Amino acid sequence: MDPAALLEARLALIARVRAVEVALARQEHARAAASLVRGRSHELGNQVQIVRLASIELERRLAGSEAELLCDLRQAAEAANTVLADLLAAARPEERPTGDPVVPALRAAIDQVRPATVLDFEVRVDAAEDVRTRATGEELATIVFASLLDGARGASRLRLWVRERQIEKRPWVELLVIADRAQFEGTLGFLSSAAQAAGGDASVSDGRDGVELAIELPLAT
Repeated sequence: MDPAALLEARLALIARVRAVEVALARQEHARAAASLVRGRSHELGNQVQIVRLASIELERRLAGSEAELLCDLRQAAEAANTVLADLLAAARPEERPTGDPVVPALRAAIDQVRPATVLDFEVRVDAAEDVRTRATGEELATIVFASLLDGARGASRLRLWVRERQIEKRPWVELLVIADRAQFEGTLGFLSSAAQAAGGDASVSDGRDGVELAIELPLAT
């Protein structure tokens, strides 16, 4: 294989992985900011409610100009409650839509990885062609890129197994990358972020045939 073509193919895949990694980091920052807004809005809402209820009671007891001032205070508290409700609505987390079919996305990604590595790898698919998760097609592709490129470093045997599983009575799809000599240290952080964004997770463990990288994603139902 031409070394220059191999390097070019590898760099193109790594660039796509990095783009998804940046997008996931931005999504995580947005979720953290929204969570902070929700928490602070609830706290502030409680204080505004105290002011509102106190102003209503004082308005009932007083008359004249003082009552008018308290009426203004109550109306301001009610307006603040409306603003807080709008903030909470804007900060409400959005549910991820159903992603692309998993198996076709993985097959396409595998075809793109082969020109980027000198190590051949076995592929086994025990999942229906139409299963879907909350991961996008590009996220699925870059999960394959990152795991296979990293797994090929230093390994002499590499296998990718895609299967459906039941975890806590729920249907999941698992991508299992098995390498005889690989630790997946360079890519586990990205794979964990990508899996968690779709409600799943990634882990590395010692298996019977070598080191096993498991990316588990719940099926979209």
